[in-house]
Amino acid sequence: MKRLFEIWIIPRRHSPDFVSIGDEQMWDLAEVMGTIFGRLLRLLQNPPYSFALHSSPIQEKYHRSEYHWHVEIRPRIG
Repeated sequence: MKRLFEIWIIPRRHSPDFVSIGDEQMWDLAEVMGTIFGRLLRLLQNPPYSFALHSSPIQEKYHRSEYHWHVEIRPRIG
């Protein structure tokens, strides 16, 4: 039986899309993702995983200011 769980990365300040975050936040996101993937490698012996970047569309017609971007990481272990 495979065990499934998710890791979510969510910004502290509201931001509907990746375009609206600054360079400092982008570096912070890269550091957090590097830490998570490093720990998956070491602690779970590099399991297969998938990840998804969720963001509001940046086109004005489809943009949703109430949306909150986030990253979902799903390792598959079992």
